[in-house]
Amino acid sequence: NPLSLHDALPILQSFVDAYNTVVKTISSLTTATADSSGKLTVSAAMTGDSMPRTLLAALRNQLVAPGPGSQLSVLSQLGIQTDQKAGTLTFDSVKFTTAMTDKSLGGQVQGLFSGTTSTNGLLARMGAVLKPYTQTGGILDTRSSGLTTQKNALTTQQAALDLRVANMTTKI
Repeated sequence: NPLSLHDALPILQSFVDAYNTVVKTISSLTTATADSSGKLTVSAAMTGDSMPRTLLAALRNQLVAPGPGSQLSVLSQLGIQTDQKAGTLTFDSVKFTTAMTDKSLGGQVQGLFSGTTSTNGLLARMGAVLKPYTQTGGILDTRSSGLTTQKNALTTQQAALDLRVANMTTKI
């Protein structure tokens, strides 16, 4: 059954909102900001790390890649565009309504997202991009384990340095 205008509108808005949340979260983790005095730059947790940029680029590639549909193959046909400055998505409900009513694309919206196979829909392609990052033992797991190991080593080194300074101080 084709999606009705009433059913599809909140689904697409939820998709846009979820994507924008990911973009904004990654931006907050990677963008350096000024401190309260405005004089010093404070790095975010992942400032200078290429991994978040790589992930976003891979997701964006899926947003613009044509889907399996014939008449409806890209999100822009539904009024979903990328804001070039922020990297977020915008949703033009007027263009969407036109696509759904005048162009009768309602039956193809589900195909664009779900695909004609288990791998060619937008959601499956985006899931395939995310899987290496989110799976157990994946990129984020490995990164987290490595950082924990590094933190523990630094804590041990700090304790040894503190002991050494204390020994040197008592000798003076």
